Amino acid sequence: MRTEDGIIWVGTADGLNLFDPETGIFTRFLDRATTRVSQVNAITGDGGKGVWVGTENGLLHFDRPSRTYQIYTHSAEDPNL
Repeated sequence: MRTEDGIIWVGTADGLNLFDPETGIFTRFLDRATTRVSQVNAITGDGGKGVWVGTENGLLHFDRPSRTYQIYTHSAEDPNL
């Protein structure tokens, strides 16, 4: 997915990456080894500097400026999750 500022977000089986076409540099933000993120299936912008990411195991919001994320998962045992 390309954002308004030209940044390209790339989802893989191992996580979330950013490609900056100006510099030609890939940056990995989230990966399977350090988070619960696996198999990115969808990415969409949030209207700002963040993205919503649909993964194999839930929904994630990533805020690029702060490099923080929130994971939203479902639990069959807890209907509130």
